[in-house]
This record gives sequence, C-alpha cells and structure tokens, in this order.
Amino acid sequence: MQPYEELYKFVEQLTIIDTHEHLPLREDLRDRDADVLKEYLSHYISSDLISAGLSQADYQRVTDTALPILERWEILEPYWACVQFTGYARVLKTAVQDLYGI
Repeated sequence: MQPYEELYKFVEQLTIIDTHEHLPLREDLRDRDADVLKEYLSHYISSDLISAGLSQADYQRVTDTALPILERWEILEPYWACVQFTGYARVLKTAVQDLYGI
C-alpha cells in the first residue's frame, strides 16, 4: 500500500467536527442582551439578508432584543425566504434543528 493510500484510509475513518465559530473568548465578554435572533444574525448571514433587501434600519430592529421576538421575525421572514438556501443560512438552520429541535 502506498503511503498516500494508508493516510487516506486513516483520514476516512476519522470523525471530524468543524469547530469554526465566532464566540467570545470568555463568558464575561458575551453579550448578555442577546437572544437567538441577535446572536445568529450578527455574523455573515446579515450580509445575505441585506443583499436580499433587508434595510439597515430593519436589520437593527431585527436584532433589537427590546422588541418582541415575533415582531422581529415578521420583519425578517420575507428576507429569510430569499436567503434560506445560502451556505450561511443552511448552517444556521442545521444548528437550530440540532440545538433546539426546531
């Protein structure tokens, strides 16, 4: 067996978990005023949503935890329909399904 083939067989059997994330380094640095929408929409997906037509003002409203979450979802929902199949949205959908069963 060639060294490459041996290495390939070994790698094929590994369980690999992608741990790329944008979490704060320490708990005391975490945004205490965050909820699922603010937390999940604060990264790359925001660019997809704005490209789909969500205004900057509405993005600020969607991530404002002082507003009821259902009101914020109503603002977001039409744009989610436009971005739900992007790479960033698919990752969020998987995370929400796995973590929250939704």
